[in-house]
Amino acid sequence: MKQPKQKMGVLLYARVSTPGQAKKELSIEDQIYQMRNWCKERQNVILGEYIELGRTATNDERPEFQSMIADALERHKEVGFIVVHSFSRAFRNVNDMVIYGRTLKQKKIRLISITQPVDESPMGQMMQLIYGMMDQMFSSENSKHVRRGRRANARNGFYNGSSAPFGYKRVATDKPGHSGFRKVLAINEDEAVIVREIFDRYEGGIYGPPVGMKKITKILNAKCTYRGSIWRAQQVHRILSDEVYTGVYMAEGRTKMNPNEDDEDD
Repeated sequence: MKQPKQKMGVLLYARVSTPGQAKKELSIEDQIYQMRNWCKERQNVILGEYIELGRTATNDERPEFQSMIADALERHKEVGFIVVHSFSRAFRNVNDMVIYGRTLKQKKIRLISITQPVDESPMGQMMQLIYGMMDQMFSSENSKHVRRGRRANARNGFYNGSSAPFGYKRVATDKPGHSGFRKVLAINEDEAVIVREIFDRYEGGIYGPPVGMKKITKILNAKCTYRGSIWRAQQVHRILSDEVYTGVYMAEGRTKMNPNEDDEDD
């Protein structure tokens, strides 16, 4: 199917959700390079480029995406197209695709994928929805398998997070993982002293009667930092409420591991 070739203003949108994508064929640089060439061939004028890092397309909670939509609607007399590498870069949620598509269409702005060409005919619109449904299904299935893997990883004693909770450090094992070797948590003795003091001051012990989180925060700021930053009451609260300090591994930062939990998702 032919894509429009008339000279027109366009906005480019590129997105990666994981470091792995950034290193592979979906890298931001590659997306932008291909979209710029697409525009150059059609003599379209690029009015803006919007780059989203570390954001999923299953919802619209993306600062660059929202900025692009707002700019497109405000400059609708100049903007003819929003260009993406594939529709999955903009949406992995069919409802959002339909809602935003309708809003843009009212301003005569088209969303165009350079790798999934569709026209404005009823058949083209149906094909775009099919692409959207396939992307949503793939995203749902992929998330299910990722969660299953993270649960299994945590159940086997390995740590999933990119940074260790305060009082711990990540230590590489000899077990290969998706990127390098799998990690386990080990006590960081320098920080563990502070963690023990926080619990002691809150519950009352060798440091005297119990005190609140704000008082603990003030005491800590007078003697040390939170990994180079000032202590805040939210950080003290996180330490006091995080079950990792009771020996419970968290699969995804919020889901408690249950050894008897089934691997299947609903």
